[in-house]
Amino acid sequence: MAMNNHSPSAGQQALEKGDVSRPFSDDGSAPLALSENPDEAESWEAVGKAAGEDAAMSEVSPPEARPPRKIRVIVNPRSCSGKTNRKWSHISRILKAYIGDFDYVFTEAPMDACAMTRAALKEGVEQIIAVGGDGTLNEVVNGFFEDDKPVNPEAVLSYISSGTGSDFRRSFFSSRKYRGQVKRVAQGELRRLDLGRLTYHDDETGENKTRYFINAASCGLSGATCRTVNGLRFLKKLGGQIAFQWGAISTLFQYRSLELRLQVDDTFDEILEVNTIAVCNGRYFGSGMKIAPEASLNDGLFDIIAIRKLSLFQVIKWFPLIYKGTHLKKKDLVIMLRGKQVRIEETHTNGKGLIEIDGESPGRLPVVYDIVPGAILVKN
Repeated sequence: MAMNNHSPSAGQQALEKGDVSRPFSDDGSAPLALSENPDEAESWEAVGKAAGEDAAMSEVSPPEARPPRKIRVIVNPRSCSGKTNRKWSHISRILKAYIGDFDYVFTEAPMDACAMTRAALKEGVEQIIAVGGDGTLNEVVNGFFEDDKPVNPEAVLSYISSGTGSDFRRSFFSSRKYRGQVKRVAQGELRRLDLGRLTYHDDETGENKTRYFINAASCGLSGATCRTVNGLRFLKKLGGQIAFQWGAISTLFQYRSLELRLQVDDTFDEILEVNTIAVCNGRYFGSGMKIAPEASLNDGLFDIIAIRKLSLFQVIKWFPLIYKGTHLKKKDLVIMLRGKQVRIEETHTNGKGLIEIDGESPGRLPVVYDIVPGAILVKN
């Protein structure tokens, strides 16, 4: 693993390789209303131009005035179709101004971020900053644990969104500006967030596997769509929403709704013919779909959204409703539940029940989800 101390020249030589249901003001004193459109912000290219890099730095207190913290930044240079790699020197300058010295590493392959995080925490690193998409964040979250136990319960996670979907950012922080995100990493309050933990059938090993998630996990059409989108890189270059919509519609031509048994705690146990079931800690999935508009990141409960069988026409008609979060009003087609443990299995085992975890599709049903209250310290 190549590790770099921060400096622009080192970056150029690097391998290419918390109630947080509402965000808080910069001083942490009052909750802010969630934006109805979290993407109402300047483009990546405009961040430095509009604010002016000198202006951005002028508001920052000297790094040496802050208590030292050992920080490592884990960067996925391939996220957002390679844009993160191209923008890293800009991001690193803003980080340097706000937090002072830090080490950073670039990932090279799937699950690198998980291994790098775990190694860093064992070395005594106190704060991990993930730079990438929701999949990168998921890997980093899993690196905070080993053998189902936290590596360091007091270690801190921060996140700079730089991906295609950026759904966790939408739940936790309403702007996509780099400067705003870095400022919250430096000045935000520490909050303990819940995590989800799921056990599923892993496609690579053919065995049951356990994995954590911070935002949302789902199965059905969403899992099949996720696999389609991730398998066609050109789609992501079109933007997250276009990629997910195109992927969903193209997948639906071959997709058949599933008959699944859904169990939630001891309160719900039914067999349903469904399009998708989402088990949510955060509010968004599918590149901006407000699938669980009432979800909280620290209430100790999942919001479970089950969407019954839909035709292709209904799916297309429903897209605007889900992006707005108004689909829950369609009670004949949507079931909304809350609980701490969720079990989902196919009534007829055929292996078609693909799952999705924070934007990745590593396996299939059956699956068991458990909420882990206050499992991770987050500073954003």
